[in-house]
Amino acid sequence: DPRRIAQFSSRGALPGIPPKPDVLAVGTNVYTAAQSNNPDGDVYASNGYTTINGTSFSSPIAAGIAALLKAARPG
Repeated sequence: DPRRIAQFSSRGALPGIPPKPDVLAVGTNVYTAAQSNNPDGDVYASNGYTTINGTSFSSPIAAGIAALLKAARPG
């Protein structure tokens, strides 16, 4: 269900303080580049792309989106 937080994700805010989701980024089913020369590598795919999970991907995705928006609307 794309509307749910991943089981391995932090639950965030303290009790009584609602989360403030101004910006969200995915942490599951991330389609990304992979290395294609070492089948024993952590993120390997023979075609160079794969789908992976991990909340560590959400920070760079959010930062990239912010940079794109800032470049598109510098004012």
